[in-house]
Amino acid sequence: MKLFKKYYTCTSCGKAICGTKRTFFACPMCGNAVCRKKEIKDFDDKYCTNCGYDLSSAIKKAKALLKEEEIN
Repeated sequence: MKLFKKYYTCTSCGKAICGTKRTFFACPMCGNAVCRKKEIKDFDDKYCTNCGYDLSSAIKKAKALLKEEEIN
């Protein structure tokens, strides 16, 4: 399961639409961009706004992966 995907982002608002390609935390169920990778530490939502999938366990895994990347 891939938790981070790259999306094109809007240069004015930063949402995953067009513009500069950035890495986002993606919903494991539908693939919708949920939040930017660097903002996952402060992300509080528990459900995907697109499909309603419970993101709790995926967010924990993503935070663990980021912590592991910082160590290496």
